[in-house]
Order: sequence, then C-alpha cells, then structure tokens
Amino acid sequence: MVICFFSTQYLPTPGGVERYTWNLARRCVAAGHRALVVTASLPGLPARERDADGIEIYRLPSWPVMGGRFPVLKPLADADDLWAQGIDFAVIQTRMYTQSVWAARQCKRRGIPALVIDHSTGYMLHGGLAGALGKAYEHAACGSIRRCGFPFYGVSGDVCRWLKTFGIQAAGRLPNAVDPAELERLAHADNAVDWRRRLNVPADGRLVAFVGRLIPEKGRCGWLRPCRAFRAVRWPWRAPAPRRPLWPRWAAVSMRWGHCRMSRSSSC
Repeated sequence: MVICFFSTQYLPTPGGVERYTWNLARRCVAAGHRALVVTASLPGLPARERDADGIEIYRLPSWPVMGGRFPVLKPLADADDLWAQGIDFAVIQTRMYTQSVWAARQCKRRGIPALVIDHSTGYMLHGGLAGALGKAYEHAACGSIRRCGFPFYGVSGDVCRWLKTFGIQAAGRLPNAVDPAELERLAHADNAVDWRRRLNVPADGRLVAFVGRLIPEKGRCGWLRPCRAFRAVRWPWRAPAPRRPLWPRWAAVSMRWGHCRMSRSSSC
C-alpha cells in the first residue's frame, strides 16, 4: 500500500506531532508499505527527498506565519507528482492547518480514504482580536474538514472531548506514546549520557525525567506531585521555551518532603 501522512509540521522541526508522524511512517515502511509524508517547506531543505528510514518526504511551498508555528500553504502549490503516486490511504494530522483543509478536500475529490488525528485540547490563540479571529478560523477550518466525511480520532480522551466543541464525535483514540524498546536502545547507545553522574545524583537517589513544554496546558507543577511520596527526588527537564514564561528554559528541580525547589542547570 501507499500510505500518505499529511503533517504540516514535520522533522527536523521538534515536536510531538512530528515524531508521532515519523514513527507511524517508518513502521509502515518496515511493514513493507510505501510511506509518504507531506509537510510544509523549510529553508535549506529540498522539496523532495527520501530519508534514511525510506520515508518519501514532499515539502509544499508555504508561508512561515507566526514565526513558522503556523505554516500556510501557498495557493496553487504544485502537487501533481504527489497525486501521481497512487495513494491508497491518507492520515491527516491536526485539524487547524490550511494544509489539513486542502488535504481533506483533495482526498475527498480523488476518492482516497482517510482519517484525521487531532492533538489539541484548546484554541490556538487566546484573548483579544487575534483570539477571536483565530477561534473563528478554527471553527471554519474544522467544519470544512468535517464536511469531507472522514472519521476523526484524538490522541487522548481530552482531545476527543475537545472535538465536541466543533460538533465532532471522535471515532476513537489513537494515543501517542513512548516506545520502551527505543528508550532502552538510546539508554545503551555509545553516546548515551550518564545523567545520574552528570547531575551528581547519589547511588540511592531517585532520578525522574520530564520532557515537554512548560506551559499551563501541561498542568504546571502537577507532574511533580507524585514525588511527594519520596524523601528526595531530583528532576531534570528539557523543554523548548514556552510561549509564556513560567520557569527557566533549562532547569533542575529538587523535591524534598513535597516542597518544590527549582534552580537553573546548564547540564539539563
């Protein structure tokens, strides 16, 4: 089969949707299928390429709106070569991008079966005129995709509930997750970092890692609460800079008897 993943944001741009798409695509290739990833153009990267995993990447001309956070597909983008690949099935990642709307319409017009996977639990913009316009756009874009008749899935129960805001009943959940085998391989790679040693964690100490964006949507300090059961836990985290500053970009956290103490750490 030829399976096409429409993911406006994709590697090397870091992010959960990007890695989710990559993992799905490479597993398809490993299973003997052709995997195409259609994404937005990025400076210095070719419009067409095949990566080391055998994934065929198509980068469509786009404007990097909002500093690249919201790529907008350019009108009349040349995609004839893409549609000539005989696509058997399509996966459309996220509901708000212009490329997602275009992909859904094209798939419906060409009779290509597809599904939509959403990852969000809130509006993209908040407050003021920009928030109001963004909200109106998201409802219009989501309505356009919904009318194509493809099933929607959420990566979590919260996402499925949020889709009801747009009059959509999710067909189910397709959760994003961590591959334990991949973690084990990375932990024993030649270039693996001994974080216990680098962070001076004692032999009998506990080390817990958090990787993610430090934004209110992730629960603020809620993910620290489990550590209250332990005498002392050291938390290193690695996260891209939040849209609204909450904590240092790189930080180490020590928990003692349920109290949170944060300090900058260049080693995290």
